[in-house]
Amino acid sequence: MRQRLDELLEMWRRLNELSDQRRRRLTEAVDFHQFLTDADDVDTYMLDVLRLVSSDDIGKDESNVQTLLKKHKETTDDLKSYQVTIDALHEQASQLGEDDRQGPAVQERLASIDKRFAELQELAKLRKQRLLDALSLYKLFTEADGVEQWISEKEKMLVTMKPGKDIEDCEIMKHRFDGFDREMNANASRVAVVNQLARQLLHVEHPNSEEIVDRQNKLNQRWADLREKAEAKREELGSAHGVQTFHIECRETVTWIEDKKRVLEQTDELKMDLTGIMTLQRKLSGMDRDMAAIEAKLKSLEEEAGRIRDSHPDEAQLVMDRTAKLRKEWEDLNTMLHEREAKLEEAGDLHRFLKDLDHFQVKCEFCLLYLCTTARRNFEPFVQMYCTYVFQFSKSQDI
Repeated sequence: MRQRLDELLEMWRRLNELSDQRRRRLTEAVDFHQFLTDADDVDTYMLDVLRLVSSDDIGKDESNVQTLLKKHKETTDDLKSYQVTIDALHEQASQLGEDDRQGPAVQERLASIDKRFAELQELAKLRKQRLLDALSLYKLFTEADGVEQWISEKEKMLVTMKPGKDIEDCEIMKHRFDGFDREMNANASRVAVVNQLARQLLHVEHPNSEEIVDRQNKLNQRWADLREKAEAKREELGSAHGVQTFHIECRETVTWIEDKKRVLEQTDELKMDLTGIMTLQRKLSGMDRDMAAIEAKLKSLEEEAGRIRDSHPDEAQLVMDRTAKLRKEWEDLNTMLHEREAKLEEAGDLHRFLKDLDHFQVKCEFCLLYLCTTARRNFEPFVQMYCTYVFQFSKSQDI
């Protein structure tokens, strides 16, 4: 009986042990499958992140890239915080049954998850760099597009700057060009910014280096073309302004000559007495200086006329007419001046003769009075001799 009782107790104990083992195995199985379920969730999450960080979409413009960068930052921030979930999965695996914990299913699954998570982090860095490269590229293109658009507008503006037909129009065009020139100098810094951005991207070996070089060369060529056109327009407007200035100076010089001619014409009314001679001398005294200045101006205008005929064939005839008129006015002035100088010289000769004659008469009268007083004789023969001498002297001077 006792033996039977012991057998029953042993069987009960054995049953309890089996029951505990079964409960433990079931619990471990539940934990194991829960681990697998959680691992599947991690895999699903990483698969979704993989699609995001391995995307080839880098945007079509600067704004689009900014949006993608913002989304990518949210993804990477979430990926960093997901490290807690990975660590929890490792902790969960460490609490599995010894057989399951050390089994290949768990160890290989954890290793695979860790590897793919590390790959995701690396892919996230690569995608961020690609987006930053794209952003830099689109910024370069945006700046280049802005400068090229400005260049196109200014090229059209230069075409509308036509040389004027009078000095007022030339001044207006010159003022417009000066404003354009200042604006061009201000925008030179924008070209420098694009070149600086391009050099920076090429220095870090940007993946689109060839495209960057092409765009940089295109912009620099267009900028060089605009500068060349601007310089040609500057010369064209300056030349047109010079032509109009030439015409104005010709008219002013003609007026200058005519003023001098009027001064000389006024001397026709002068009487050739002492007062008239002094007046004529005074008016002619400063004429030589004015004549030298007019002659120098005339030579300068004739030299300028030669240059204008070469650079502006359409103005050649008008320029020749103006210089011919100017030369004729100058020759007329010279003729008038020579006539007045000759007249002054004749009047001077007459004045000097009359002065000498008066001086001679005074001397003769004094001598006659002296002789008559001292000799106390009839002086009629001497008077006759004096009169004869005066007559001969007058005749010799063609009076």
